[in-house]
Amino acid sequence: MASLPLPLTILAASRMAVGISCFTFPSFTCATFFYPIPTGSNLAIRMVGSRDFMLGAFLFAAKSPEMRRNAVLIGAAVDALDAAASLFGWAKGEVDGAPTVMFGGGATAFVLLAALGWRMGGLGKVVL
Repeated sequence: MASLPLPLTILAASRMAVGISCFTFPSFTCATFFYPIPTGSNLAIRMVGSRDFMLGAFLFAAKSPEMRRNAVLIGAAVDALDAAASLFGWAKGEVDGAPTVMFGGGATAFVLLAALGWRMGGLGKVVL
């Protein structure tokens, strides 16, 4: 199987980097996204980090077109839900504008990379 198209390579590497950062340095990573968290919340951020790392690793490891399609679709669904959660939290007054833009914008960028990679990778029609 050919290597991943550039957008999917960037997506997988970025997802893994964010995952490692969230897992290893949860408070620092969240502060970088303008989202200060209490120390007791580190567990939840580490869990998000492990999720993102594994989604990126799954995409890198996907060899067949079917596996790649699954990896891209699962990741895009997670990212779309993350973007929605950011907007929902902002609408309820739970999150300020800056973290909403950083988290929601990052999730949206990941969805766009997935869509571009899907097209460049010739992964076919989306069939649900």
